[in-house]
Amino acid sequence: LKAKTLAKLKQYPDLVDRQALAAARTLAQFDEVVTAPVHGFSSAADYWNCSSSENFLPKIRRPSLLINSKDDPFLPESALPLAAVSANRFLTAEFTSSGGHLGFLAAGPWPGRPICWAEDRAIRFLERCAAASSPAW
Repeated sequence: LKAKTLAKLKQYPDLVDRQALAAARTLAQFDEVVTAPVHGFSSAADYWNCSSSENFLPKIRRPSLLINSKDDPFLPESALPLAAVSANRFLTAEFTSSGGHLGFLAAGPWPGRPICWAEDRAIRFLERCAAASSPAW
């Protein structure tokens, strides 16, 4: 992230504070120095709050599948919206123990051809929803 930001500074020299960028050692610090101000947020906390899907989960009224890994470095297990899921019958959570951040690939039948687990899971979920005669649809 720092390297990409440094490259952007060549094109936009006033984009962020170079010293603050150099001092950033965590994703939270990076979000405070780069992500939040570049995208118009007052702070990293403001960015996280406004961008969180948790703000919208209670309003969902169609069957929805939430997929996330408990070992996701960007959204750790402690941040998973368990309360929102349990409070909304339209939400189905698939919180796997591993998979990282967008890493839901499984070994396929051929070398170099992994199975895209998340996509397959989403298709099965949609097939089940389409087959149901639920008034929610």
